[in-house]
Amino acid sequence: MCWLSYKPICKKEYIHDVEKFLRQIVLLEKNIYFENAANELKRALSVLFGTEPKLNNNFSLYIDSGIILGKVTNENLRGFITDVEKEALGEEGFIIKLVDKSKKKYITPR
Repeated sequence: MCWLSYKPICKKEYIHDVEKFLRQIVLLEKNIYFENAANELKRALSVLFGTEPKLNNNFSLYIDSGIILGKVTNENLRGFITDVEKEALGEEGFIIKLVDKSKKKYITPR
């Protein structure tokens, strides 16, 4: 059982705005910590939005939209996160950020 609890989001307009980002979770790291984070996020999104995102372990960002989980030092994230953002993170920080690259949109960890 997860230690977080979730309540479904009922605002249909908001759900419509974000559902394109909820189709998949891309894991750029293969370890127990990122797998646990992805599974918890998948569980949360299922309850919050009534969606079942696909977990993608292909270690690349060739996707139309999705949520990306990875270390800020991962080479695949270089174009998405600035040096200033990296420095501001600290030891256990994270980024949540909407990125639009070539009309493809991503939500990256913050």
